[in-house]
Amino acid sequence: MAAFALPAPGIWLDNNDTFSSALADGFIVIEGQEDNDRCWVSISRCATDVTGDEECSLLADVKTRGSWLFARGVAYAFCKAWGRIVFNDAGELDGEERYSAEPLKEAIHRLA
Repeated sequence: MAAFALPAPGIWLDNNDTFSSALADGFIVIEGQEDNDRCWVSISRCATDVTGDEECSLLADVKTRGSWLFARGVAYAFCKAWGRIVFNDAGELDGEERYSAEPLKEAIHRLA
């Protein structure tokens, strides 16, 4: 989140009251400092034709009912750390269907 001058968020696994720590058994909750800075991330395995990357079968689905700017930053952080592609399924960015990390960062800065 430092790329957008945001403080480090709180992160925890909500695993539906099970004792499992597997990401497929719950979702990751991420909260920032502001009231609307929150989103959740579901991690799942899927076919590579869904991810758009022959070398990657994991999909991180970032959702929010709060700040889209915060959720965009979370999507960028996942892409920068573990992925190569972010899909703009919600249409909240500048009209492109997909982004790699640096073009995503530039789009977020333009829209902020």
